Amino acid sequence: MEKRVHQLLSDPNKGPLSFLVVVPDWGGGNSTADACASSKFKRAASYISATDHVFADGAQHRVSDRWRPSSWDTAVILLQNDKGRDKWTLETETLTNVVKKAFSRAANSSSAPAGGKEDVFAWESRGSRKGGRHGKNIPIKRD
Repeated sequence: MEKRVHQLLSDPNKGPLSFLVVVPDWGGGNSTADACASSKFKRAASYISATDHVFADGAQHRVSDRWRPSSWDTAVILLQNDKGRDKWTLETETLTNVVKKAFSRAANSSSAPAGGKEDVFAWESRGSRKGGRHGKNIPIKRD
Protein backbone atom coordinates (compact mmCIF):
# COMPACT_ATOMS: atom_id res chain seq x y z
CA MET A 1 0.00 0.00 0.00
CA GLU A 2 2.67 2.51 0.97
CA LYS A 3 4.54 1.86 -2.29
CA ARG A 4 1.49 2.83 -4.35
CA VAL A 5 0.83 5.92 -2.21
CA HIS A 6 4.47 7.02 -2.60
CA GLN A 7 4.28 6.42 -6.35
CA LEU A 8 1.24 8.69 -6.60
CA LEU A 9 2.76 11.38 -4.36
CA SER A 10 5.99 11.34 -6.43
CA ASP A 11 4.20 12.00 -9.72
CA PRO A 12 4.75 15.70 -10.60
CA ASN A 13 1.73 15.60 -12.94
CA LYS A 14 -0.69 14.88 -10.09
CA GLY A 15 -2.68 17.63 -8.46
CA PRO A 16 -2.87 18.10 -4.70
CA LEU A 17 -2.89 14.75 -2.89
CA SER A 18 -3.31 13.84 0.77
CA PHE A 19 -3.45 10.39 2.34
CA LEU A 20 -4.26 9.82 5.99
CA VAL A 21 -2.80 6.41 6.78
CA VAL A 22 -4.24 4.64 9.86
CA VAL A 23 -2.39 1.41 10.64
CA PRO A 24 -1.26 -0.68 13.63
CA ASP A 25 2.08 0.49 14.96
CA TRP A 26 3.73 -2.90 15.44
CA GLY A 27 7.23 -1.47 15.46
CA GLY A 28 10.22 -3.57 14.60
CA GLY A 29 11.32 -1.32 11.74
CA ASN A 30 9.56 -3.27 9.00
CA SER A 31 5.93 -2.16 9.11
CA THR A 32 3.70 0.13 7.08
CA ALA A 33 3.73 2.56 10.02
CA ASP A 34 7.54 2.66 9.98
CA ALA A 35 7.69 3.13 6.21
CA CYS A 36 5.18 6.00 6.29
CA ALA A 37 6.80 7.63 9.33
CA SER A 38 10.14 7.82 7.51
CA SER A 39 8.60 9.05 4.25
CA LYS A 40 9.69 12.35 2.73
CA PHE A 41 5.97 13.02 2.24
CA LYS A 42 5.10 12.84 5.95
CA ARG A 43 3.57 16.13 7.05
CA ALA A 44 2.05 15.16 10.41
CA ALA A 45 1.83 12.05 12.56
CA SER A 46 0.07 10.94 15.70
CA TYR A 47 0.55 7.75 17.68
CA ILE A 48 -2.17 6.46 19.96
CA SER A 49 -1.33 4.06 22.74
CA ALA A 50 -3.32 0.81 22.73
CA THR A 51 -4.77 1.65 26.14
CA ASP A 52 -6.09 4.98 24.90
CA HIS A 53 -8.35 3.89 22.05
CA VAL A 54 -10.88 1.43 20.68
CA PHE A 55 -11.94 0.24 17.25
CA ALA A 56 -15.06 -1.32 15.74
CA ASP A 57 -14.74 -5.08 16.09
CA GLY A 58 -15.08 -7.03 12.85
CA ALA A 59 -17.74 -9.14 14.57
CA GLN A 60 -19.76 -6.08 15.65
CA HIS A 61 -22.94 -7.60 14.17
CA ARG A 62 -22.64 -10.63 16.51
CA VAL A 63 -21.59 -9.05 19.80
CA SER A 64 -23.37 -6.77 22.25
CA ASP A 65 -20.55 -4.22 22.33
CA ARG A 66 -19.13 -3.26 18.95
CA TRP A 67 -16.17 -1.29 20.39
CA ARG A 68 -13.09 -3.34 21.16
CA PRO A 69 -10.01 -2.10 23.03
CA SER A 70 -6.98 -2.10 20.80
CA SER A 71 -4.29 -4.73 21.23
CA TRP A 72 -1.70 -2.53 19.51
CA ASP A 73 -0.71 1.10 19.34
CA THR A 74 -2.02 2.86 16.24
CA ALA A 75 -0.17 5.22 13.90
CA VAL A 76 -2.07 7.96 12.08
CA ILE A 77 0.21 9.54 9.49
CA LEU A 78 -0.57 12.29 7.00
CA LEU A 79 1.27 11.94 3.68
CA GLN A 80 1.01 14.79 1.15
CA ASN A 81 2.70 15.97 -1.99
CA ASP A 82 3.77 19.64 -2.04
CA LYS A 83 0.55 20.72 -3.76
CA GLY A 84 -1.46 18.87 -1.11
CA ARG A 85 0.51 20.52 1.71
CA ASP A 86 -0.11 23.95 0.18
CA LYS A 87 -3.85 23.31 -0.16
CA TRP A 88 -4.55 21.41 3.09
CA THR A 89 -2.25 22.39 5.95
CA LEU A 90 -2.38 20.25 9.10
CA GLU A 91 0.04 20.24 12.02
CA THR A 92 0.81 17.23 14.21
CA GLU A 93 -0.73 18.91 17.27
CA THR A 94 -4.10 19.40 15.57
CA LEU A 95 -4.03 15.89 14.12
CA THR A 96 -3.25 14.41 17.54
CA ASN A 97 -6.06 16.30 19.28
CA VAL A 98 -8.65 15.24 16.72
CA VAL A 99 -7.50 11.63 16.44
CA LYS A 100 -7.24 10.93 20.17
CA LYS A 101 -10.73 12.29 20.77
CA ALA A 102 -12.25 10.43 17.82
CA PHE A 103 -10.62 7.10 18.71
CA SER A 104 -11.58 7.16 22.38
CA ARG A 105 -14.30 4.85 23.61
CA ALA A 106 -16.00 7.78 25.33
CA ALA A 107 -16.48 9.41 21.92
CA ASN A 108 -18.03 6.27 20.47
CA SER A 109 -20.09 4.67 23.22
CA SER A 110 -22.18 5.60 26.22
CA SER A 111 -21.01 2.39 27.92
CA ALA A 112 -17.41 3.56 28.28
CA PRO A 113 -15.74 2.58 31.55
CA ALA A 114 -14.83 5.27 34.07
CA GLY A 115 -11.87 7.27 32.82
CA GLY A 116 -12.56 6.18 29.21
CA LYS A 117 -9.97 3.37 29.31
CA GLU A 118 -10.54 -0.34 29.16
CA ASP A 119 -7.95 -3.06 29.59
CA VAL A 120 -7.83 -5.48 26.64
CA PHE A 121 -7.38 -8.41 29.03
CA ALA A 122 -10.52 -7.47 30.97
CA TRP A 123 -12.37 -7.09 27.69
CA GLU A 124 -11.25 -10.51 26.43
CA SER A 125 -12.30 -12.18 29.69
CA ARG A 126 -15.90 -11.00 29.27
CA GLY A 127 -16.60 -14.10 27.20
CA SER A 128 -17.56 -14.62 23.59
CA ARG A 129 -21.18 -13.46 23.98
CA LYS A 130 -19.94 -10.00 24.93
CA GLY A 131 -17.22 -9.82 22.28
CA GLY A 132 -14.38 -11.41 24.24
CA ARG A 133 -12.78 -14.81 23.83
CA HIS A 134 -13.90 -18.30 24.77
CA GLY A 135 -12.86 -19.51 28.25
CA LYS A 136 -9.52 -21.26 27.74
CA ASN A 137 -8.38 -18.91 24.96
CA ILE A 138 -8.24 -15.85 27.22
CA PRO A 139 -4.73 -14.33 27.30
CA ILE A 140 -2.96 -14.04 30.64
CA LYS A 141 -1.96 -10.53 31.66
CA ARG A 142 1.73 -10.12 32.43
CA ASP A 143 2.73 -7.23 34.66
